[in-house]
Amino acid sequence: MSDEDPIAHRYRLLKPHLNQRELRAWAAAEASVLGPGASATLARITGIPESEILHSQQQLATRGRTDPNRSST
Repeated sequence: MSDEDPIAHRYRLLKPHLNQRELRAWAAAEASVLGPGASATLARITGIPESEILHSQQQLATRGRTDPNRSST
């Protein structure tokens, strides 16, 4: 079994239940866990452009960080 098999299996299970934004976030999370070069693998498996996966990784990385100029109230 190749490294892609578990990823492809998870993708097939999730795809009918997630919208495109959620699929991109899932692919970005997978790529982040797998490390360098994984965004290309996820792009190949899912058909989601690698640029979108990389953009979603950036969004996930910055989500939750607070903006010092923004009020929390």
